[in-house]
Amino acid sequence: MTANPANPTVFQERIVPTDTVLVGYAALVQKYGIAAPVRLPSCVAKSFVYGSRRAHGDWTIFDKRFTPEDTFR
Repeated sequence: MTANPANPTVFQERIVPTDTVLVGYAALVQKYGIAAPVRLPSCVAKSFVYGSRRAHGDWTIFDKRFTPEDTFR
């Protein structure tokens, strides 16, 4: 599930990496306004990421081919 309410630039006091979309628990928490901590936020890049994923500060950034469908399932 992805979330993109106005493409947030900050998620739980962390700067969201440029040209990415929140995914996983971070997307759920953002989209539904859940008050829950997310220790390991993830996002998907809008472009190619060498090695399929990389760490960027507190974030795990996945390659664009891992973009999930925009459904709850």
